[in-house]
Amino acid sequence: MASATILPYFTGSQICGLAILNYPNYEYQGWHVTLIGYATIALVVAFNIFARKTLRLIEIIGAVMHFLFLIVFVVVLPTLGGRNSASYVFFGNSGGVSGWDNSTIEWCIGLLSAVFPLTGFDGVLHLSDEVEKPETRIPKAMIASFLCNTVVSFGFMVCLLFFMGDPNAALNSATGWPIIQICYQAAEQLAGANALMAMLIIPGIVSYFNNMASVARLTWAFARDDGLPFSDYFKVLTPGIKVHPTLRMPIRAVMLTSFVTMLLLLIPIGSATAFNDILSLAIVGLYFSYTTPPLFIFMQRLNGDEIAPSAYALGRWGVWINGAASVYGLFIIIWLCFPTELPVTATTMNWSGPIMGFIIIFALIDWMFRGRHKFAVPVEKDVIY
Repeated sequence: MASATILPYFTGSQICGLAILNYPNYEYQGWHVTLIGYATIALVVAFNIFARKTLRLIEIIGAVMHFLFLIVFVVVLPTLGGRNSASYVFFGNSGGVSGWDNSTIEWCIGLLSAVFPLTGFDGVLHLSDEVEKPETRIPKAMIASFLCNTVVSFGFMVCLLFFMGDPNAALNSATGWPIIQICYQAAEQLAGANALMAMLIIPGIVSYFNNMASVARLTWAFARDDGLPFSDYFKVLTPGIKVHPTLRMPIRAVMLTSFVTMLLLLIPIGSATAFNDILSLAIVGLYFSYTTPPLFIFMQRLNGDEIAPSAYALGRWGVWINGAASVYGLFIIIWLCFPTELPVTATTMNWSGPIMGFIIIFALIDWMFRGRHKFAVPVEKDVIY
């Protein structure tokens, strides 16, 4: 649910950033971002409940726009943007701005912006109840998504670094978004900058349609197995019916997800820095879940335990792959919890670690008093929405 809050926040803050660029007299307020985020959530929830059959078409259109707009960017930036040297792109050091004296620490705490775009590939897993032959199609979709986004993201970042123009102007932009200043420096006019940013904002909104559906179904699936607090309420609409008989949607799970995201979107009103900790929390939580399975399997392999058969067996390479994945995941989790600036104050403190600890403690308490008496280990179910 924390991850589901990121996209409407990005949408609202980017639109407010464009308002700052276009209207110098505009006075930014945190609640502006919140209201735009609420409008985004309302639009997506309405489509998820009342126009679910259109989601596939919307997502196809979004995917087409994603690649077409990418082509436009990689054409416009080299044509109009200021050029930076290869030494700056591949060997340049922008350290020293965080307060950390050690360049290795600076590099490690900067991993958040690098690992965030490559998360979320597990989203298709949340829809496994609606997929035929999920044991083979889900892994293929996850792998294809990760590889595709890795290649595209790397190419886009190289292009951006080469033709971003003055990096200091981008970093110190009053809009709060360096990419807005980069677009303005390249286009040299407001209309061009607005058009380029629209190519980022619109696919982001479209991707939220799937994000909301994915998180809501994950919430419903957890409630279905009695793992979620108040599961009896969220797994049924009426006694014996798990989805709406006409809409065929776990509506209560959708509404719970949207309600929690709306509560989280109140945070930017008081502090944008505090909300960035929610972003960090989402990434820490995702990597925590990514790391746990390979870590346990790695421990099983070291103990010589039998590994259950699966459609994707790693064979003799399994111990090395699972071991490397475990080390990488733990490394990322540790550094994602480090404060990004020195000196550390209540404002600059990275609260994602303590918040994650609180969630784990809450889960353990819930397990002791409720979960262990009700939770059922998930088994294969024939569920079709």
